[in-house]
Amino acid sequence: TAPYAAGWEIPRLDVLWDTFGIYAPVFESGGQLASFHPDMLFYDRLVAGFASVDYTGKNFFDADKNHVKGVVKGKFTNKLTKQLTDVHFGTARRLLNEIRLPNGVPFNLVRDLTLICGETWRAAAEALLETKTLPGGGDNPNYGKAKLLVTPLISDSKWFLVNGGMPFKPIVEVEEIKTEFSAQTDPNSDSVFNREAFAYKAYGVYSLDYGLPQTIIGSTGADA
Repeated sequence: TAPYAAGWEIPRLDVLWDTFGIYAPVFESGGQLASFHPDMLFYDRLVAGFASVDYTGKNFFDADKNHVKGVVKGKFTNKLTKQLTDVHFGTARRLLNEIRLPNGVPFNLVRDLTLICGETWRAAAEALLETKTLPGGGDNPNYGKAKLLVTPLISDSKWFLVNGGMPFKPIVEVEEIKTEFSAQTDPNSDSVFNREAFAYKAYGVYSLDYGLPQTIIGSTGADA
């Protein structure tokens, strides 16, 4: 469980005399940070998956994982160490396609792929997925094979290929308390009456944990 809390206390007269709108951007910025909080938790959890254990008893991103602890049949791998290139993107797609349940049924029957990366791989990812023609001529076979999501919340060379087409998700997010904004501006409230200050607060509670690693391939991006 990860609560989000941010608060501001501003002298009452400063607010009343704020004819230039100095404090409006402060509150707007606070609202933006609150809205980004679930995303920050998500990407922190995602990047940590190379060293965090999930329900299988192995790291979330790992090789030779069991679908169910103790059931060996149908082991799968969802980890790469390769940089983002057309070859390694193809390997990630292949790994998703090869994941099968212990009874032999393909896991990712419905596919809706998204490539997630940070600025490190923006140019490579855009060339890979959003350019119709190859630099040397001819059609780009990877054009449109996945949606692209570039986020500043991934600051290193890691990249991920997610299948959002299945009802199961790689990371499960529960919004326990939706972020709410409250203010104490009543002259009879404690902050105003005792300290002659207006108080503002944003508060929310979210829980995130690993879901099914069968729906995502993660690469550290460390190796050529």
